[in-house]
Amino acid sequence: MIPVVKQKEPDNFDKDVRQRGLKYLNQNPRPNAKDFSRHGYWTKVNADIYRLYRGICAYTGDRPIF
Repeated sequence: MIPVVKQKEPDNFDKDVRQRGLKYLNQNPRPNAKDFSRHGYWTKVNADIYRLYRGICAYTGDRPIF
């Protein structure tokens, strides 16, 4: 496992991910996997997160193998 230092969240994270995701979950408190995946708000910041963590997974601390 590679040590990972927590980075500042992208500028658009709160507006594009957190707020939209919380609104959806408030309206759909128990979505199934199919419904949840159609609302992939986190994908709005994928490129930013990848850049901030220099390709290292912030969750597992591993470098993805493609």
